[in-house]
Amino acid sequence: ITIEVVDAAGNLHTRAVQVTVDTIDPVLTLDPLPERTRDPQLTVTGTVEGATHLFLGDTPVPIGDEGAFSVNMTLEEGPNTIDLVCRDGVGHEDKASAKVVLDSTAPFLRLVLPGMTETGNGTWRADTRTVTVQVVSEPGASITLNGVYVLVGKDGTANVDVTLDEEGETVVTILVVDDLGNSEELRYTIVYEEAGSEASSLDLISLLSTIVILALLVAIVVMVARYKSLVKRMSKRRGPPRRRNGNGRPRNGNGNGGAAP
Repeated sequence: ITIEVVDAAGNLHTRAVQVTVDTIDPVLTLDPLPERTRDPQLTVTGTVEGATHLFLGDTPVPIGDEGAFSVNMTLEEGPNTIDLVCRDGVGHEDKASAKVVLDSTAPFLRLVLPGMTETGNGTWRADTRTVTVQVVSEPGASITLNGVYVLVGKDGTANVDVTLDEEGETVVTILVVDDLGNSEELRYTIVYEEAGSEASSLDLISLLSTIVILALLVAIVVMVARYKSLVKRMSKRRGPPRRRNGNGRPRNGNGNGGAAP
């Protein structure tokens, strides 16, 4: 834009001003982000064109060479919304947003041991050598039993037959891993006891207890009898008690106090 001014004497003064008309918005391109992750640290990258400023929420983000940018952020458990906006020198702007879910929670895992008896401290007792272990977890999870992959139904459940050791304990380890790598592990110890062995053990314990009680009773009876016998013998040795006369001296056999003539 050029402006010319001429005074009465014909003097000319010229002033030129250059104005650039900018009707083009900047362009913000956000690189793809995962929909779900178990890592709370997330790096957001992308490029901008025609922008002088970039913000992640209210935080300024440096713009590098050729408009590239990279910024780290910490996710919170659950859904996270990522909002970016870039602006040029005249106020035009462009926006981009994405949602990322942080899932760092171990998958659900539960074991059902039908037909077995819990004895405490993660130990169970079974009366058959082949038992069925029912696993309940999340749909789509990967499950292994003692290192062997288990076929899981669409509802996240599986039934696995386990053959127990004939002697000693059998350790059953269940590991479940979800699609993000979160894992949960349960470990149980199963002891095989043939049916009836428990009852036999209880009968033996009861018999031993009865024998001990009877032995104690016999010992008490013998001790009482010996005590009574000892008391009786001591009484015979002492003889009948001697009566005393009026002056306090014991009477002799003729009834007189003092010495016999």
